[in-house]
Amino acid sequence: MNEQPPVKWLTRWKALGLSVLAFVLISVALFSWYYYSTADLVRVRAEAKALGIPTTWAETGMVVSSPEVIQIYNRIGALSASLKGYDYLVKRVGEAERLKPYLPIPQAAFDHHANLDPVIVAEYLDLIDRLPREPVVLTGERNLSTRYPQIDWARQIVRYQGERILLAAPDQVAREVDRALHYLESQGCHSWIEFLRNASHIENILGQTAERFAEIKSRMPELADRLDRLADSMSTMQIKCFVGEIVITNAVIEQTDQIAAGWTGSLLSVCGRFTSAWQQIFFGPMVRAGRETLLRHEIEWIQILQRHPSPTELLSSAKRIRDEGKKLSSWMPNEALTKMIISAPPDIFEQTLQCQLRLRLMAAELRGQSWPIDPYDPSGKPLRPFLRDGKLMGAYSVYADGVDDGGAKGKDRYFPLYGPLEAPVVVAEPTAP
Repeated sequence: MNEQPPVKWLTRWKALGLSVLAFVLISVALFSWYYYSTADLVRVRAEAKALGIPTTWAETGMVVSSPEVIQIYNRIGALSASLKGYDYLVKRVGEAERLKPYLPIPQAAFDHHANLDPVIVAEYLDLIDRLPREPVVLTGERNLSTRYPQIDWARQIVRYQGERILLAAPDQVAREVDRALHYLESQGCHSWIEFLRNASHIENILGQTAERFAEIKSRMPELADRLDRLADSMSTMQIKCFVGEIVITNAVIEQTDQIAAGWTGSLLSVCGRFTSAWQQIFFGPMVRAGRETLLRHEIEWIQILQRHPSPTELLSSAKRIRDEGKKLSSWMPNEALTKMIISAPPDIFEQTLQCQLRLRLMAAELRGQSWPIDPYDPSGKPLRPFLRDGKLMGAYSVYADGVDDGGAKGKDRYFPLYGPLEAPVVVAEPTAP
């Protein structure tokens, strides 16, 4: 018979098994070495340093505000809990009781503000006036677990201060606008979250200011310079927030063991959400494979801003980054991490641009000068006037499609000056049957 003895078959199986085991062990060892290696980070950090881009909080030169200033800022936040705006508290009442742009203010709104504790209001106003006219820095470092309670405070304060602008007597409206701008100027910005908060609050206050614009023109001649300075500061804030993000990224992505142990959810709460089941399972390796690519993109984004691009150039960069994001794949380990957050930079670029455009429009109108160029307009024309019944209401941009739709809602971007885009309609309370 030609059959080989069983012993030889067992020997061959053992050899094969040992070979497989050796291969697995070598693979695990190599992957472990790769996973915990920081050679890629050393490389990209050296490149950032050569370009003058910080990768640690110490390198940013950020200085924490004095204890006295921080105490004032935190006290304002604590007082905000007792200074709820009228519109915030009447969400559940009839539509006629809500504050509506360019419509008569309900008496209930005046009554609400009159009934707020005068001692708390007086302390709040005094503290606002004592804030420095520069960003307050509460902490020297930020990471993915940093809490931002001041975001909730600021939202409440901006709502309240905006209502003070609307309700102010003609001879007091300039003072309330000044206070609102003063508070906005004190907002620090070293992360995307903080920047988006600041831009949102600036838009909010500008909306309230526009409703009293005709009165402010003759009562606040220095407002144009304030608005221009605020527009300029947004460019500085934008760079700081992108630098802060690359520092946060550097601090987090090296700690692969902590990422695997539970930082996954924190990171994704900032970046957005899981885009596939694959990312949930292999998030740690995905970070390791994609972190160098992400850091290089963040360096590129900072360089764009450091060149102080024109509005048109900034829009072009936003479009290019969006196009790059569409080409990235969630299934490629070295691209998935970047794909998760690449939509944020162009959104921030455009939000900055639109906010600055509105600030410079109002400043130009206060001075009686030509309006700023519309960066969305391929022909390079200024913002276009929007009139109703022959009266100037505001200006509009042709916006993303570059087509002039006459200020149409949803197509063009409208910036109010003396009136809303659509004629306000008084909503009457339903009468009892």
